[in-house]
Amino acid sequence: MTPLHRRKGLLLFLSLSLLCVLALASGLYRLLEFPLVVNTDEKPPQDFDAVVVFSGGCRSDGTLGMSTRARIFAAVKTFRPGTPILLMGGFTCRRGEKSESGRRILTENGVPPYMIWDLQRSRITREDAQEASAFLLTLGARHPLLITSPYHQRRVVLIFSRVFPYTFHVYSGPFKGETFTGFWGKWHHLGLILHEYGGILLWTLWG
Repeated sequence: MTPLHRRKGLLLFLSLSLLCVLALASGLYRLLEFPLVVNTDEKPPQDFDAVVVFSGGCRSDGTLGMSTRARIFAAVKTFRPGTPILLMGGFTCRRGEKSESGRRILTENGVPPYMIWDLQRSRITREDAQEASAFLLTLGARHPLLITSPYHQRRVVLIFSRVFPYTFHVYSGPFKGETFTGFWGKWHHLGLILHEYGGILLWTLWG
């Protein structure tokens, strides 16, 4: 590589870094989130026969992450008698003596324990979709409601449509998940958004 090429590469890197800093400072990076959102309605649809909740992970202190809790409370809002709720992946968090579970939050808010299936084997969205699809068909459910965070909706729809043979809805509700403030909070938010685009690209090419 010649000195001229190195200078051009360095200039390009610095220019992109400056654009990232400006986008974070101004909040313009959030425009990247809009194409990821499929359903912005605050009220859930009515024609569903099961609820599938995708996990947003745990905190290091053994509690559910804010995104995970927001999805659980969206499930509470949508619950109807006789409608099963499937919790996919990491909805039980533990660290030392401290623990928190999505099942407990649901039951404390009036959902009968026998209507909750806590499926803990899956670890990524693709495994969530595959396990949920098989379980829904076993239950006889044909029109599930998928609950996740807004920026995760597009990837969930893309993957679930490949493994589930019937119609479904995706929903986040009036989402009260992570609050991204400060430079590093916005940087984390940007990372989550870019992760979704990367996941969509990989699934489109090799899914």
